[in-house]
Amino acid sequence: MTLIECDDRESWIGLFVDEFRAAARRAKLAHRAALHLCLAGGSTPEPIYRALAAHPDPGLPVELWLGDERVVPPGDPGRNGAMVARAFGEARWPARVHQWPAGAFEPGLDPAPEELEAAARRDAAVYAARLAEAMEGAVAFDLAILGLGSDGHTASLFPGSGALLERSASTALVRSPAPPLLRMTLTYPALALSRRTLFAVAGAEKAAVVRALAAEDPALPASAAGGADRAIVYLDEALRSV
Repeated sequence: MTLIECDDRESWIGLFVDEFRAAARRAKLAHRAALHLCLAGGSTPEPIYRALAAHPDPGLPVELWLGDERVVPPGDPGRNGAMVARAFGEARWPARVHQWPAGAFEPGLDPAPEELEAAARRDAAVYAARLAEAMEGAVAFDLAILGLGSDGHTASLFPGSGALLERSASTALVRSPAPPLLRMTLTYPALALSRRTLFAVAGAEKAAVVRALAAEDPALPASAAGGADRAIVYLDEALRSV
C-alpha cells in the first residue's frame, strides 16, 4: 500500500484527475469499449468528481458504478447516487451513472421491515447482474475511488460484517452501525480485480486509520479492498509525518 500525501486541496484533486487520465489512456490502449469507474459516496470525494466531470473528453464512454448505497427512497438526498449524479450532471463527456435499484420504494408500496430487507437483497442481486453484463462476466474496474471510515470500513464493508467473508457474490446487503441501518455494497470479489484503487481521505481525525491502512492492518476491512495496485491519497498538511 502506497501513501501519497498532498500539500493542499488543489494538488489532492489534481492527483485524481491525473489518475483518471491515465486510466482512460490504459483503457484505450487495451481497446476496451468503455472506462469503468467505481466511486465512493459521502461528501469527501464530491470535489474530486466535479473536477473529473470538468476534464476534457477522455475519448471513450465512462460508466460510473457506486461502491455502496443506502436503502432509502430514490429521492432521498442521502443516497450516494444523488451526490454522484449531481457531481457529474454537467460532465463534458458521455457519462452514465449506474444507480442501485430501489424496488421496495415503488409508488404505493409501504413495506414492513422484513419485506424491505427482502426487496433490498433482490436489488443488490440486480446490481450484481448489471455489473456482470456490462463487463461481460469479469468485474474489473479501470479505476476505483474508495472512501475510508474512522473504523477502517470502505464502501459498506464494516468491521465484523458477514459480507467480509463473501468470496463469490459481487454485492451484499449489510447492516450499518449507524442509520440508515440497511446498506447495499460491493464486496471484495467485485473490488479485488480493480486495475487501480485509490482511497480518498481527508482530515486530521483520520490520521490513526490512515497509519493503520498504510501498514495494511488486517483488522481494517479496507485493507483487503481493491487490487494489488493500491494507494492512499491523503490530504492534511498538518499530518505529513503520518
